[in-house]
Amino acid sequence: MTQDLRTWTNINADGEKETVVVEADWDLVKGARLNYLQMTDTLMGNQWDRLTEEQQTELKTLRQHWRDITTLYDTPNEACDNLQNMPTWVTLLFM
Repeated sequence: MTQDLRTWTNINADGEKETVVVEADWDLVKGARLNYLQMTDTLMGNQWDRLTEEQQTELKTLRQHWRDITTLYDTPNEACDNLQNMPTWVTLLFM
């Protein structure tokens, strides 16, 4: 599943919903990447042994994807459209 960083829903003056797709830049991509890496840093350290082997593999693969995102795609829009989300199980650990 990918994170949709470029699509916003606004309410216009008439009270109607408008969906706006914005052009991405590399700062947006790098900011999202940094956020994901920082959020999972703890899991790579003192929480690592709490994770199942499947979760460890998924996390290592995702973190590599996030680190490589700026070299995997030619444009910021492509990178944004293919940036993998934080897994639900990770989000639940931080609740």
